[in-house]
Amino acid sequence: MDDFDAVVVAASIIIGKYQPYIRQFVRRHAAGLRGRPTAFISVNGSSPESLPEWRAAATRYVDTFLKDTGWQPRWTASFSGALRYPRYGIVTRWIMKMISRQTGGPTDTSREYEFTDWNAVDQFALDLAAGLGHGGLNRSRGPVRQGTGSRSPMARLHVRPEQPGDEAAIAQVTDGAFGQPDESRMVDAIRRAGHPAISLVAEEENTVVGHILFTHVGIGSSLPLADVMGLAPMAVLPVRQRQGIGSRLVQEGLLACAGAGCHAVVVLGRPEFYSRFGFRPASGYGLRCEYPVPDEAFMAIELVPGALRGRTGLVRYLSEFGDT
Repeated sequence: MDDFDAVVVAASIIIGKYQPYIRQFVRRHAAGLRGRPTAFISVNGSSPESLPEWRAAATRYVDTFLKDTGWQPRWTASFSGALRYPRYGIVTRWIMKMISRQTGGPTDTSREYEFTDWNAVDQFALDLAAGLGHGGLNRSRGPVRQGTGSRSPMARLHVRPEQPGDEAAIAQVTDGAFGQPDESRMVDAIRRAGHPAISLVAEEENTVVGHILFTHVGIGSSLPLADVMGLAPMAVLPVRQRQGIGSRLVQEGLLACAGAGCHAVVVLGRPEFYSRFGFRPASGYGLRCEYPVPDEAFMAIELVPGALRGRTGLVRYLSEFGDT
């Protein structure tokens, strides 16, 4: 366990109990778990999360397990799983039917049921990643429950790729955030030029409230590189700033970059904000910004360890960045 900065333990409820080896693991590694950020994820598939009976049972299972083991994880989450009646043996099928009936769940054993709220799972993962970037959410308040049937305001937020027809909304958000049209004109110019880019919007109740853009950059004399991108610009409606939308955009944007084969990202911005996601001064990688900015304001992150090793020099953005 010494090789890990944080530990997430996930366990499922099987006929009213967690797997014995989960309990054994927690007890055996009690000292290691106390020495680093930890999270416990409980999966109970007997009924949908929306039922009060499920929420009560989920809380009881987690509380009992933590009391028995003496573990105090910084984060806990409970999610509903699935009922696979046709796959169970006759005894397990009958027991699961009885448990599901007690918690208000389905009892038709000829069917399978999927209850997991994957949006809540995704949000917990993003919150956990952000918390670890911070050095831990709610450090002074002990374990934080999430995913036990109550949805946070951020759960209404949907981050998706830009689509045709979003242009005006993106411009409105960007102009409002920067107080001038230069950045939105730059985004329009990049779009018109057809440069490969990752462009995401944050949408709430069919209204675009945030936008983030990643474009390829060059290093030294190299043309824009396929595996290195620059984050710029990012914008959130002024009335929705400081509510976690920017963090969500950065998190999902980095995931999208990694999924597109990008190995590193650079950004020009506030260190106190971007450092929480793993960015650090780009000068530490031997990189310099083509614009005259403070050293600490130009940052980079390796999405693949070692991606920037040996790639030093001046980072150059697309020409559209300098044309506005």
